[in-house]
Amino acid sequence: MDLRFDGKTVIVTGGGSGIGAATAEELASSGATVIVADLNLEHAEKVVKGITDHGGKASPFAVDVAK
Repeated sequence: MDLRFDGKTVIVTGGGSGIGAATAEELASSGATVIVADLNLEHAEKVVKGITDHGGKASPFAVDVAK
């Protein structure tokens, strides 16, 4: 099954590493604009760079979902 997310914007919390980063990358490769939200901004920026280097759209944000 091929799911496309063209024209959609998604927020991935914990997107700076692990499963969150993999999810952000997969959603971007499926056409989504991805908001990579993570406690560590540097990690989020690194994931965003990987996405944009491959032609995807993404933005990093420092977020603490516990607050």
